[in-house]
Amino acid sequence: GTNLKSLVDGKYSGQMAGNAADALNRMPANIIKSDEIITTPSAKYDAEGAAGVINIITKKGRKNVDGALELTASNFEQALNPRISFATGKWNFSFHGHIHRLREKQASTFLRTQLQNGSNVSQLEQKTEQDNTAPHGSGDFGITFTPDSSSEFNFAVNSSLGNWPGNKDIQTITRSSTGDILEQYAQHITSSEKYLNGDFNLGFTKKFKNPGRELTILAQMVPGKNKDPYYTHITYLSNQPPYEEYNTNKIKNRDWTFQADYIHPFSNKGKYSMESGIKAILRNADNNYQVSVADPQQGGTP
Repeated sequence: GTNLKSLVDGKYSGQMAGNAADALNRMPANIIKSDEIITTPSAKYDAEGAAGVINIITKKGRKNVDGALELTASNFEQALNPRISFATGKWNFSFHGHIHRLREKQASTFLRTQLQNGSNVSQLEQKTEQDNTAPHGSGDFGITFTPDSSSEFNFAVNSSLGNWPGNKDIQTITRSSTGDILEQYAQHITSSEKYLNGDFNLGFTKKFKNPGRELTILAQMVPGKNKDPYYTHITYLSNQPPYEEYNTNKIKNRDWTFQADYIHPFSNKGKYSMESGIKAILRNADNNYQVSVADPQQGGTP
């Protein structure tokens, strides 16, 4: 597939990298100024060879105080989105929050018939029911300091957390070609993805007198923690002992990015220019899990 990368104001976003669709859903539409699509990204945008870049450019506050509060409520979804920005002199502050509670209720039936030489050999029937509620939220806080028309400092913090359960009950029946039940069991699965992610970045931009001549420096840290355990219990409608399995899955990531880019035009119109830069990415990923299984002979628990 394509290797597209999404940026916000020219900077890598850990939230976009994790789940771009969910991150865009949390971003208020009225803070987006424009979208920039770069089909041949230079090293300034990506040193890892992406096929293309989508850069979302946000609006900068022009009023002294600007705010809004969005509220959505229904039987399956509730959301609260507070937003406020404050500008005074050379300083600009902004905060965007997102609190969301989503309920997912589903029921499905799966039927598979196995044929051999055109004749029915066996049939598998599965019925699945699930009803889960997922609370999650995020917050963005940014500070911009513009000492003069040619310089800008910015600092931003983004954090998101949530709990996405995946509990479900599955009924499975296997029948022979004559309709006799060969195997029948009930499976109860309990799972929950809990995460806490952050994104801290500090940047500096300097524009020189020559049009198009620019220097940008960026330092960024993206930490993240994720717990994704599951528990499954299978009850057989026979003399076979129940089966239980428990998996503890813990993930911890931390990314550091240091980047400096310089653009030097060779003419006032900027038709020809040289782009140079340096970028370092330090990644530390830790995945720990342990699987415990009950002994069917002993009828124990994990």
